[in-house]
Amino acid sequence: MNAKRTITISAPIESAQASESQEYSNTCGLDVVECDSKPRKELQTFRKVKGTTYNAEVGQTDSSPFIMANGKRVNESAVASNCYPLGTKIEVKNMGIYTVEDRMNRRYTADCGSNKERIDFFKWSRKDNFSKSVELRLL
Repeated sequence: MNAKRTITISAPIESAQASESQEYSNTCGLDVVECDSKPRKELQTFRKVKGTTYNAEVGQTDSSPFIMANGKRVNESAVASNCYPLGTKIEVKNMGIYTVEDRMNRRYTADCGSNKERIDFFKWSRKDNFSKSVELRLL
């Protein structure tokens, strides 16, 4: 029970079969001992970005407002970002966990990594729209 069993996976541990007798350390933001990439410090702390919202309207999107960049239908657990790969999970402090599933207008790409970085939250209703500073970290 004292020995650690080393496994190498590149997916979250819930996709691997682990028994209670195995111990794991958190080296990549995932419950694994080793991983394919080095841990990135910037993923472990929250940082401020501008949070805005968008709705499924042609004036705010492209000509297919109900389809995101990943080909899926829009949903409120999705965010748009040009700074992270599609499928990236992010935690937004006091708001929850979201998945990058859409892209923003390319004019926002230049702001990646700066204090002007922006992330866009999908909302079904305009009454839920906001523009505010949010704190996020990648998972």
